[in-house]
Amino acid sequence: MDAFQFKLRTQVYYGPGRRHELAELLKQRGYRRVGMVIDRALPELPLYQDWLDALRREVDALHVLVYQAPFEPTYGYLDQIKDVFRDREVDVLVGVGGGSVMDTTKGLAVLTTNPVERAVELRGFPTDIRPPIPVVMVPTVAGTGSEVTYFAVFTDEDEGRKFGINTEYNFPVFALLDPELTTTAPRQASLSSALDGLVHALESFMSVRHTPFTRPWSMAAVGHLVRGLRGLMADLTDVAARGELMKGSYLAGAALMNASAGPAGALSYPLGVFYHTPHGLAGAFFLQHILPYNLARGYTDFADLAPYILPEPWPADRTERAAAVVRTLQGLIRDAGIPARLRDWGIPQADLDRIADHAIAYLWPAFEMNPVPMSQQDARDWLASLW
Repeated sequence: MDAFQFKLRTQVYYGPGRRHELAELLKQRGYRRVGMVIDRALPELPLYQDWLDALRREVDALHVLVYQAPFEPTYGYLDQIKDVFRDREVDVLVGVGGGSVMDTTKGLAVLTTNPVERAVELRGFPTDIRPPIPVVMVPTVAGTGSEVTYFAVFTDEDEGRKFGINTEYNFPVFALLDPELTTTAPRQASLSSALDGLVHALESFMSVRHTPFTRPWSMAAVGHLVRGLRGLMADLTDVAARGELMKGSYLAGAALMNASAGPAGALSYPLGVFYHTPHGLAGAFFLQHILPYNLARGYTDFADLAPYILPEPWPADRTERAAAVVRTLQGLIRDAGIPARLRDWGIPQADLDRIADHAIAYLWPAFEMNPVPMSQQDARDWLASLW
């Protein structure tokens, strides 16, 4: 049966310099008392100082929380900050930063209107909750897609697992995408986020749940992200390249939300939990291997990506065209500095069973989205081959 749905509730404003419209966009919606969560590296930068000073003059109140978690956010970190905005009577929470900051903003929006003793009580997909404070996202790196989705990922340190506080209430009201804001991000953070977006784009493209709505978004996202990554690796200050990444991130995030993730995204979670490997880098590592795995087993849809990333003329044969796409994507990931083997990251061979056990026990539905069916033993064998 030809039946599907496509969720998307976030308005987007894109363009260099559009950060200066934030106050007006907030006031148009009646938001005049603003809470903000901002990455700790940003307030001291002149670009952000000037912008925040102007914003403070244009709204009735601006309460700023500087994000201080040492790595990706945890429920424990949320417990430390969950009451910050409760007595501030803010109308909206604005997340200014990367995926961790934006996820934290969503978590705080829920916790501010739903007091609990421990944030972990709301882990997963809470249903019986009060509507949270509205959220607005201003990403300062491009790729995570948190600016378009309602997902907010947090680590449960007691269980050593990533969950989230996920509710459709937390769709951002709008996302303000200003590529100039991303030019101060350091190389590794920029690449990790951009590669995260590439994982989202390609896994949503490959997903068995892709639809006629998600496929065009995934394909366009791949094109934007590949162009952006090439430009970024040549020049970190290239605003046009940064803009390509922001467009691709938004498109890929929306596609992934509606088509589901796959093995590369799933396996990045235990690497993040156990070894603090940045999410985008871990996902890209597994992506470079799942692409040829699928190709070798007869999956040739990659050929449809040729117009987005290959120079003409393309190979006439569909399988050869798909192989050329895979080689191009693998080369891009390699050029970004992603190692070829797990041991190159210092991961012991003895830990492979632990990684596989975690992924199979908690993330197996993502493996079922892969277009080439994998048994649990297939997944273990494949992971072992990557060491």
